[in-house]
Amino acid sequence: MCKSFGPVKANALISMGYTIFKKYNNIHCICIDK
Repeated sequence: MCKSFGPVKANALISMGYTIFKKYNNIHCICIDK
């Protein structure tokens, strides 16, 4: 399951310990296996 976030949401997730993959411009993607 992959979701895209803007930089603000991405920074919040990074601070929670998630790994964020930067895609293009200011779009970030997080992939979670569930």
